[in-house]
Amino acid sequence: MGRLIYITVIFIFLSLFSYGQNRTIRGTVTTDDGQPLPGVTVIKKGTFYGTTTDFNGRYSLDKLTQDDTLRFSFMGYMPTEIAISDKEEINIKLTASARNLDAVVVTALGIKRESREIGYTTESFSGEEIERSNSTSVLTALSGRSAGVQISSPDGIDGGTTRITIRGNNNLTSTNQPLIVVDGVPLENDPGLTDIGRGQ
Repeated sequence: MGRLIYITVIFIFLSLFSYGQNRTIRGTVTTDDGQPLPGVTVIKKGTFYGTTTDFNGRYSLDKLTQDDTLRFSFMGYMPTEIAISDKEEINIKLTASARNLDAVVVTALGIKRESREIGYTTESFSGEEIERSNSTSVLTALSGRSAGVQISSPDGIDGGTTRITIRGNNNLTSTNQPLIVVDGVPLENDPGLTDIGRGQ
C-alpha cells in the first residue's frame, strides 16, 4: 500500500513538472484603439524561437515554461515584454512609436522596412528643395540630385516631355522608364500623356 502511494505521488509530481515545462500561450495583439495587428513578432526572450500574429492579431506559441518571457515587437510600435508566470493567455496592446515611424522605408513591393535593414541606398528630397530649383517641372527639378539618375528633356522645351534613366539603359525593347508611385498610385511617365509625361 505504501509503495502504491509513493508511486502515485511521483507520478503526480512528474505530471506537474511536465506541465510546467511545456506550456502553450495564446493571445491577441492589438493597437491602442483595439485594432488587431497582423505580423507582430512574438518570441521567447533570449532566443530566436517564436511566431507571428495572423490577420486577426492572434498567436499561439508552445514549448514554454512559467519562467519564460515573451517579447512582442512590430515596426513602428514600442516593443513589449511580458513574463508568462502562471498565465495561459496573454493579450496586449502595442503603443505606436513616432521615432520608429521616421525610420520606415516603403519598398517597391509595398513592404515596410527600416532604412538600415534594406540592402540598397534611398534618397529623399524636401518640397523646399524642389521649390528652390525654380523649375516648372517636378521631374526636371530632381535632375543632378541623385547618383546614377539621369533626367533630361529630349524635345528641349521647358515643361515638355521628361526622360528618366536609372543606371543606364538596360532594356532593348522598352523605354527604360521607371515606375512612379504617388500616394500609393502608380503613374506612368509616358511622353504621350499630357500631364504626367510633362512631369506636372
